[in-house]
Amino acid sequence: MTKCWANGSAKGHLALLGLFLLIQLAAASAQGQIPVTSCETYIRDPGDYILANNLSDCSRFGIVITTHARLNLNGHTISGTGNFSGIYVDSGGVEISGPGTISNFETGVFIASGGDLVRVTQVSSTGNSVGFYSPVARVLFQQNTATGNTSSGFSIVSIESEIHDNTATGNGQGIDVDGVRNQVTHNTTNNNRYGIAARGADNVIKGNTALNNGTYDLLDYTDCRNLWTDNTFHTANRSCIH
Repeated sequence: MTKCWANGSAKGHLALLGLFLLIQLAAASAQGQIPVTSCETYIRDPGDYILANNLSDCSRFGIVITTHARLNLNGHTISGTGNFSGIYVDSGGVEISGPGTISNFETGVFIASGGDLVRVTQVSSTGNSVGFYSPVARVLFQQNTATGNTSSGFSIVSIESEIHDNTATGNGQGIDVDGVRNQVTHNTTNNNRYGIAARGADNVIKGNTALNNGTYDLLDYTDCRNLWTDNTFHTANRSCIH
């Protein structure tokens, strides 16, 4: 009798779990959100998407977005096997929101191209080579967290992008910004190899806290062609950094 009851109970739990997942997917659809459930999902049609479950051991990409779309990570995790990107964006007008965690990829969030602004908010990127990266696009990185990424937490080569209210801890470089007229404001970058490094020109690095970083808290690779003001730090490589 006990054995039969245990098997019946297990089956009942599985049935309830299946019902719960169906309710989650139905609720997402009812709200106009399209569920994402597997690695290497390509989002090619505009709309509102929601991550319905964790994506584990993705051997290539986690999610690829090639159109104007909104993606809510819904508290879930995307993990890889050390290659490619957790989220790869090849379009402007994309919004990615957390909470959610991306780990163990070459790049956590890779914004390959844009045009229209790409927004990434409240996402954690940990244990990748690069946490958040944009080589050309116009981006807004806001209220994200980058920890334990071996190369850098945040890295952009951009025009008029914004990196603000983010946290970068225990990375190679906390924030690395190149290009012109970018805004790097009110971030916390502690205990990285470098805190914040700037290249390019006319970038504004203001109101950040960078402490206990290995080589320099704040680093300007140019001849003071960027504006540094109201930052909290201990070490810097140029006298123009304030």
